[in-house]
Amino acid sequence: MKTPSILISDDRSKLQFDVICRFLNDHSYWAKTRSHAMIEESFDGSRWVFGMYDEENGVQVGGARVVSDGCTFGYVTDVFIVPEFQGKGLGSRLLAAVMENPEVARVGRMALLTETPEFYAPFGFSVHGAGDPMEFMQRKLPDFL
Repeated sequence: MKTPSILISDDRSKLQFDVICRFLNDHSYWAKTRSHAMIEESFDGSRWVFGMYDEENGVQVGGARVVSDGCTFGYVTDVFIVPEFQGKGLGSRLLAAVMENPEVARVGRMALLTETPEFYAPFGFSVHGAGDPMEFMQRKLPDFL
């Protein structure tokens, strides 16, 4: 299979929620129980959203979003590549585009939760360590991953 011609866009009108919801519900470990409405609302409430598209057929093949105040803090989440496009380096291309976006790049502190920290390390993310003067804490609702 040839490498697809890819478009990465922050145009919200291009997002294909059928693709996003199918991936998050069927293939993610973190969003299996989110309803379609909750997924759309989470993207609507995010400061920046990114879609990755196969230019040949216009189908969305990946995405990511950043929840942020726009300057001091951001949270990267819902980074995905649909299974049939995985293994081609597209996840790295997508995350590079997100982190190199001029508005995203100026945010002082970025955070994320992941089971694959090695994927995010090349983009400047590190596991929270004992030497950091701030502690990572969380509050989550019961049954929410």
